[in-house]
Amino acid sequence: MVARGDRVEEGQILFEIDDSQAKATLSAAQNWKACAQAKANLANLETGSREAEIEVIRASLEQAQVSLDLAELSLGRSERLLEKELVAPAKVDADRAAVESAKAQVTPSSQLITGCRASRP
Repeated sequence: MVARGDRVEEGQILFEIDDSQAKATLSAAQNWKACAQAKANLANLETGSREAEIEVIRASLEQAQVSLDLAELSLGRSERLLEKELVAPAKVDADRAAVESAKAQVTPSSQLITGCRASRP
């Protein structure tokens, strides 16, 4: 980083752009898409679930749960680093958004699994 009036050399980084908000927005959009897909799956499954469909949904739920666990771990680290002023508050905000995004993936999958169990003959 440089300040006004500093001499710079070719290739030296002048500034960095904080992209945490853009990443959080992208993550939320991806989760919105996942939720829409889960709703479509639910509508499809209301007629009765085959074992293969249930396994796909179960795998999706497991993947979503792993993503949530990782996001929560990352948020905890960021919060500890923020207390020591070793990370920008924007990083903690982005990690919080990632946790919420991951929760948004887990909930529809959990509901689908419950719905599949209820609709099985």
